Order: sequence, then C-alpha cells, then structure tokens
Amino acid sequence: ALNVHVSDDRLTLKAGFCTDVTRLQGQQTIGTPADRPVSDPLRGRSKVCCLATSENKSVNPLAPFSPGVRRWFEASFEGATDAQAAGWKAISSGLNTLICAPTGSGKTLASFLWGIDRLATRPVTGEGVRIVYISPLKALSYDIERNLRAPLRGIGADIPVGLRTGDTSQSDRAKMRRHPPDILITTPESLYLMLSSGAREILTGVEAVIVDEVH
Repeated sequence: ALNVHVSDDRLTLKAGFCTDVTRLQGQQTIGTPADRPVSDPLRGRSKVCCLATSENKSVNPLAPFSPGVRRWFEASFEGATDAQAAGWKAISSGLNTLICAPTGSGKTLASFLWGIDRLATRPVTGEGVRIVYISPLKALSYDIERNLRAPLRGIGADIPVGLRTGDTSQSDRAKMRRHPPDILITTPESLYLMLSSGAREILTGVEAVIVDEVH
C-alpha cells in the first residue's frame, strides 16, 4: 500500500482522506480523533489518520532519521515545528498521513524529508519512480528548491529527480521513460496523462505519494 502524505492549510478540505476541519485554540485539527479509523475511499478499508497537532509531538522528532539527515536539519533549522514532529511520527510508522497546519509550518519538508532519507539509506531494489510529489504548477519551483534540492545538497545524497509538467518536451518525456528518476515532481494534470498512457509503467514501484496544496 502507498503512504500518502497530504498537506494543506485550509479549513475545509475537498480532497484527501479526511474532511470536517475545524480550528481549535489557534490550531487546525480534524474533527475525527487521531486514533480513530477513518474511511479511505481509495482502498475501501479503514486507515488511521494522523493529525498535525502539538499533542502528537514526540520527544525527539528527528529520532527516526539517519545521522546525516539529523545533522543537516539541526544545522539548518532551530527545531522541528509541531506539524513536522507529528507528521514524522505518523509517516515513519507507515501511516497514511494528513498534515493540516498554517502556511510556514514546514508541511512540505515534513513530507519530503522522510522519503529522501529512505532513498539515501536503502539500496535500490528495482528501476522506476519511488516517490511522487503532486502540486499545482505555480508552487513547483519554490517547493523543489527549498524542500527537495536543499536537503539533497545538505546530506550529500545523489538521488535522481525528474520534473514532468505540460511544458516537458517529448524528448525529455521519452528519456524519463527510459531512465526513470527516483523522485517525480509533477502536477495533477500531468500525472493524469501519465496514468492514461504507457508512461504509467515507470510508476509501478511507487512507495509514497505526496499531495500538496489540496484545494
């Protein structure tokens, strides 16, 4: 099963595994308790939805990560936000996770960092995309640089990253099919086109999907 990490800063979600978002004491939280199974429309079975609230913050949020990632994060930031701490606790446990927190809480980095760490420390077992990041086109360039390329440089990880949008040339699309990246950055529209064409073959080994900027 895929681990789907959805981040959003809105009060009402129209996509994802959970709805009915309310604001309590200045924080955003889901109406369903974190330890209660929530209906998963994609799988037709119960899943646990983890909420990004300070109540879920672990004592050491960086504990699940490798030493290299921990050193980079500690050198780059003062500490983990509540959204990151709660998100990592759920994501590292293999849960489908909804991170709902205000803008600037580090939701996208929270989703990316666990996947980067796994790709950097685990041997590749096959060829194909392993992480898919989906976001509106307007947010892609900022998210890629701040939340993906910066940590990759910081930990010294040589992980292939591919970008597929409506502007991607036919030659680049063909090259991606021959040599799939480990991380695919794309938009909802481009992902739909990939899934409805032969390009879907490079997605058969996907381990995690990150859906950002849910509208």
